[in-house]
Amino acid sequence: MGQIFILYVLFFILYVLYISMPLHLSQADIEFVQAAGVERIREAAYHFVRTRLVSGDAVPDEGHPVFKAMNAIGADDRESLEENFLIKKDKKLTEAQIDMIVENIIGWIRGELQNSGKTQARIKDF
Repeated sequence: MGQIFILYVLFFILYVLYISMPLHLSQADIEFVQAAGVERIREAAYHFVRTRLVSGDAVPDEGHPVFKAMNAIGADDRESLEENFLIKKDKKLTEAQIDMIVENIIGWIRGELQNSGKTQARIKDF
């Protein structure tokens, strides 16, 4: 299971880098992420994944860096999860799948921070 998970994450990182649409964090988003820190962003990612993808509740899809990340990695709704992650939309998400989605969100945000050219100490926390 561990090797499959690692391969899946690596495949998805390659997908985000080479195939995904060119969506990027704004300077304000980068500053927000750096000020908030990784734990607060991770908490928001878990909250939004559980609210939007697990329970299906409607949540705003603009204004937060996690929403941009969800859109960029192709995890903004259950249909896109099925298409991009091969997770059936009629099946309940497992905790391992939720963790994998959140780690992909954090990885995309980490890449955006590194590509932003800012070299503040908080980037290494990601």
